[in-house]
Amino acid sequence: MPPPAATCAAEADVLRLVAADDDHHARALQRAVRRLMTDHADVVRDEASLVAGLTALDEIETRTADIGVHIDIGSFSDLAHAYDLRSAVPPPGQPSSALGSGSVPGAATTGPTAPAPRPP
Repeated sequence: MPPPAATCAAEADVLRLVAADDDHHARALQRAVRRLMTDHADVVRDEASLVAGLTALDEIETRTADIGVHIDIGSFSDLAHAYDLRSAVPPPGQPSSALGSGSVPGAATTGPTAPAPRPP
């Protein structure tokens, strides 16, 4: 029996990441995302800072398209960092699960909301 389509897609994705030999490294981009979040989306923020942060995030998203992943016999950490980065900043053309859904956990909503039902 052939492997499921999801398994084949995941394998192809891993092979694409390993074959990419770009200058953008996942760890450096992860640090850039953390720094961006601290500088532009910290507890104290304003509209101008958020807009500047979104602009910087667009540039980081562009750089995630072809991150370089270098695997050696002792470590797959570059690959793990690449997937961790992708969970925070998807490559261009792939919607973010949190931002693309229109609802962010913990975000304020307008109007009254009903409390969540309690389990029996």
